Amino acid sequence: MTIFAEWLFRDPAYFVAWVGVVAFSVCVHETAHAWTALAEGDDTAVRHGYGTLDPRRLMGWPALIALALFGIAWGSVPVIPSRFRHSWSDALVAFAGPGTNLVLAVVCGLAYALTRRWAPGAESLVLVFRTGLEANCLLGVLNLLPVPPFDGWAIASFVMPPLRRVAAEQLNMVSWVLITVMLFTPASRMVYGAAHLVASRINAVAQVLIG
Repeated sequence: MTIFAEWLFRDPAYFVAWVGVVAFSVCVHETAHAWTALAEGDDTAVRHGYGTLDPRRLMGWPALIALALFGIAWGSVPVIPSRFRHSWSDALVAFAGPGTNLVLAVVCGLAYALTRRWAPGAESLVLVFRTGLEANCLLGVLNLLPVPPFDGWAIASFVMPPLRRVAAEQLNMVSWVLITVMLFTPASRMVYGAAHLVASRINAVAQVLIG
């Protein structure tokens, strides 16, 4: 069985690019949650130091180690929904993370097309921007899935209020099972396929815009 860490020896440039880009993107994702929560009335995350891009704070060492070994990572920030100003604040805070990843994907897609067009010899930049496009599309799509504990669950709960009555204990019980199914079974092909489709569309549009 091949694990992601083997890329450190097979293709060190790709390994470094993926780890760096994913860590940065996860931190931007979580920071977006923190600052959007502040704007909606809850300063918990920012007040406790989650308003920065420090991966040790936003991700923690277990997530960083998992990123280096398996190529996947996660992060979290504390929020208190009862402090939010509006009924839709929870959904907005949830969407801020994957929404920011999709914005980063567009930026990386444009930078990738621009670099390939005007500086094709800058292989390191091409690799970083291509990785940024792919990684952020994956993070955006994955986190929009309407299953716990992804951000899409909070959005789905706003659209379908009965979901809010699902007990927290039940969510905790099934969340890791769902994560395993979505990432390590054939069901993952749908997630990766959707992310690849989004990345391809962004790249195609970027190519047209850059010329």
